[in-house]
Amino acid sequence: MKLLSEPDVPLLQSTLLRDPYYNLFMIGDLDQMGIDHPDLYYWGQYVAGEMVGVAMRYRGYWMFYDAGGADLGAFALVVDEYPASRMLNGREPLVLGVCERLSAYEVTADRRCFFCALPMDAQLPAPVHATREARPKDIPALVELYATADTMRRDAASIKACIKQNRIYVTVVGDRLVSVALSLVSTPRADMQQHETKP
Repeated sequence: MKLLSEPDVPLLQSTLLRDPYYNLFMIGDLDQMGIDHPDLYYWGQYVAGEMVGVAMRYRGYWMFYDAGGADLGAFALVVDEYPASRMLNGREPLVLGVCERLSAYEVTADRRCFFCALPMDAQLPAPVHATREARPKDIPALVELYATADTMRRDAASIKACIKQNRIYVTVVGDRLVSVALSLVSTPRADMQQHETKP
């Protein structure tokens, strides 16, 4: 397993594009930040010159991809070597396999999410309530809504940046903000959304 650099990018991209939806974060971060960003690192595993596994770390957050025959022990080793690992992400069997091989960390929480893909040509029903781009005046209500969003919490500064980048939409019923949709990461091929709803 080796830490990747600029000459490795074409093979890294082609490997990740084997599963463009599930690897959306790894592809999007690479596209938007580049391989030399100080907070972003990629490792590749090789068999006979072919990349068979990818690990990505953004600050303390990890993602993994098994392209066919990845060594989960090698993934666990790079996680163990980093002193501030906070979260591991990826397909459930892969992440569980890495967790079983960790020696420097103990898993304290297990959060499983559903991954749903919506085709670009999907026919969606018309919205029942008014939905629009978020505005600066929505920030206090969004801070309140995101306060219960568990690992996806956002503060006022983060929300303000998302509004400035036109990445956040809200649903309003009367004068009450009840739902938010946020574009987490975009590539030319796909966009990942996070939704939060007020009970």
